[in-house]
Parts: sequence; structure tokens; C-alpha cells
Amino acid sequence: MTLMKLNNYKDAIGYLIEAKRLQPDNLKTLYRMAYCHNCIGEYDKARQIINDVLKKNEKSEEFKNLLEDVNK
Repeated sequence: MTLMKLNNYKDAIGYLIEAKRLQPDNLKTLYRMAYCHNCIGEYDKARQIINDVLKKNEKSEEFKNLLEDVNK
């Protein structure tokens, strides 16, 4: 996603919210949302997204690793 590459995380979140509305279980979208929230210091929002995913996909190493980053 170009906005993420430009470190424009707040605008990226707006587009990701729309993408989530269209495909609520898309893991790439959810990962990117959590990542962006983490980058702008919205750690609780990032944790919520990650924990919701891990409830359904306990073995997701990508989300586990991101959660470790959020909790640092």
C-alpha cells in the first residue's frame, strides 16, 4: 500500500477501514490496520485487531510477531 510506504498511516487507516467493510475477514487488511495503528501509537486499537484475529487463527505467526512489537 503506497500510503504506508509514505508513512501516511492515518490516511491508510481510512482506506483500510473501507477495505475491511467490504471484506471483514481479509487477513492482509487486518494486519495492515493493526500495523498502522501501532505506528501512530494507537496500541490499544492495534491489540484489539490482533487479538480478534488470533481468536480465530491461533497459529498466525505474523499476528503473534506484530503483537510482540505492539507490546514493546
